[in-house]
Parts: sequence; structure tokens; C-alpha cells
Amino acid sequence: LVDKVTPGQKDLKKRLMVFPLIDDAGFGPQTTARFNRAFLDRLAQSPYVVLQEPLDTGPSVGRGKSIRFGAVLDAETVARTQAMGINWALIGIIQPFEMTNKRTGIWPFRGNKADYEVSVAITVVDITNTTLLLTRQESRSIRFDSEEVDQRTEQIVREEAIAEDMPKILKKQAKAVIKALRKNRWKGKIVQVTEKTMRINAGRDVGLKPGHRFDVFAPGETVTAKGGRNLAILGERVGQIEAASVEETEATAIPVSGENFRAGLIIRSR
Repeated sequence: LVDKVTPGQKDLKKRLMVFPLIDDAGFGPQTTARFNRAFLDRLAQSPYVVLQEPLDTGPSVGRGKSIRFGAVLDAETVARTQAMGINWALIGIIQPFEMTNKRTGIWPFRGNKADYEVSVAITVVDITNTTLLLTRQESRSIRFDSEEVDQRTEQIVREEAIAEDMPKILKKQAKAVIKALRKNRWKGKIVQVTEKTMRINAGRDVGLKPGHRFDVFAPGETVTAKGGRNLAILGERVGQIEAASVEETEATAIPVSGENFRAGLIIRSR
């Protein structure tokens, strides 16, 4: 409501690289490709997202291993996406089916049930500062009477998941991703500094126009993450810059306030 009734600049679109869904449930390449296309179509409907072609290699996990909170990108992939000016990267895993036996109902109608869980875990990584924006699992259950379970049950679960459950799961996951991106301001970096101007990794493709302003932030406190990787928390604002001339994927900006700008500093859309 606030966006609709208050004047001001709209935020820039976010460049989102979506890696192909990792199929750990055994749907097969053709079916997984259909899921990928449906998921991308949902994401492409958002006016806040510019979809980027994924790299030729990406994250993977072992078949049959449940990753409840998704997968993360390795350092090499992060470096490659940063060099391309990507804002966010999305990794999705179709989890292996998980069966749980339950006793349901009230006496004298109690019975044993077998619940098969169909689920997709997604992780969205902020490529600018290599931190997690979103990690989320969406699931649905398919229930059978325990005595009905046999060697054909998993195939029945797979067929029902294709027809009913996966489309609903992917729709909810796409909605959650779009909401998370919408709530977070566009962030990028200064990629080069000259005597009077600088280059930034935003361009016409994300809706940038001359006059758009960015806050510039110094690196903050460094935190050591699990595995020994050092992360720099966003520090204090050190100045402001303005886009002067805009190209397709980059732009030239000029200082408005502050000084000592250098390549690598994080910028955030105002």
C-alpha cells in the first residue's frame, strides 16, 4: 500500500541466477526439466527480477541425502557470479521422498498410516556479500494405509507428486523468493575507480537511469564463518554516488558526498 500511494524512485531489479533444480527424488531429467521451466516461468512474472542464465557448473548434493536447509555455493562459483555482477543466486533441491509411519484416528477407528513427504528446499545467496538471504523448505504429504504400501507405492507417490504436489510446492517457493527479493534493497559494488568517476555493476537491464543515487558503505566487522571463511558485515555509510551515464550492464557514477571511494565497496540503491 505504501509503495502505491507514496512518490519516489522504484528500486532496481535484482539479477537472479537460478541453478537447475537438483533431483534427489528420482524424477528423471525430462520431468525435472519441466519443473525447472515452471519454476522459472513463475519467477519471471515478477517485475523485480531479471533472470540470468546459470553457469555451466553449479552446486550438487549426493542422491538420497536429505539437505533440510538447501545447499550453498562453493567459493569458485561465488567468485564467478560476482564477476558477472549477479545480485542473488538460487539453489533448489528436490528432496528424496521420506516415509513416516503414523497412528491416526480415535478409538475404535484408529489405524496405521504411511505418510510420504514430497519437498523442495531452496537457498538464496546474496552474492554481493556472500551471505544467506533465504533458506526455506516447502513440503506436502501423500498418505496411504500402511497395509497398502508395497513395491509400487513410491511410483504412485512420484506420479501424484508430478500431477499435484510439485506444481503447488514450486508456486509457493517462487512466491517466497519474490517476496524476499522485493523486501531487500538492491545491492552491488564499485568495480573500478578513476580520478573523478567510478564504474558500478548496475545498468539498463536492471532499470537504472541517470540520476539514480546509491549509498556507499565501508566494510564493517569481519566475522569468521564455519569452515574458516571471513565475512565482512556491512559497515557505516561513507558517502553517496549518482549514476551519470548508463550502459546495458554497467554505469559510470560520480560522487555526491564522501571521498576515498575504491573498488570493492558495497553500494545500495536509495
